[in-house]
Amino acid sequence: MKVKVRKVDGRSSDTSLNWLTETHGKEWEEWRQLAESWFNHREGAESLRLDALILFFDVYLTYIAPQAADLNVFFKGTVTGWKPSSEELKSILLSNTKRSDNENLNTALNYIFSFIDWILNTSYSKVDNNGNLSLLYQNPFDRVGYIKDHSETVHSPLPYRYICDLRKILCPKVRGDFLDWK
Repeated sequence: MKVKVRKVDGRSSDTSLNWLTETHGKEWEEWRQLAESWFNHREGAESLRLDALILFFDVYLTYIAPQAADLNVFFKGTVTGWKPSSEELKSILLSNTKRSDNENLNTALNYIFSFIDWILNTSYSKVDNNGNLSLLYQNPFDRVGYIKDHSETVHSPLPYRYICDLRKILCPKVRGDFLDWK
């Protein structure tokens, strides 16, 4: 299944996310309001956060589970047994977009995690008698770690023969140690 190509509707600069209700219907208004509020309570990386919200709503949520316009359905799951998960989200984003599994996708997934976490902390939580905040639901997504490959270098490695010669100079005995140094 591939996502249909959309007309340019200004969503890449619409921080109020009006395109969500205009494109998918008024039943998404609660999500839109929460997304707008979350977006306005954060600073920096506006285009990355907006891109993550567009992916979450347009490529994932409205596409896979349109019944999740109701936030309770999103957190509890549906009658058919659908529940959101990190694996499903990543799989859908990879298969329905031209994105690859890299740091940019992980950044978007982490912003989605942050958005859902913010919803849970602000709208779906209660304070107990001890003043502790308890969430009514658990975030269905996981924070994604960044895997960086530091095995490459711009410098050429030392030749093995050079290392062997240097070792013989520093420690001439075959089984010697630092105490043998002069």
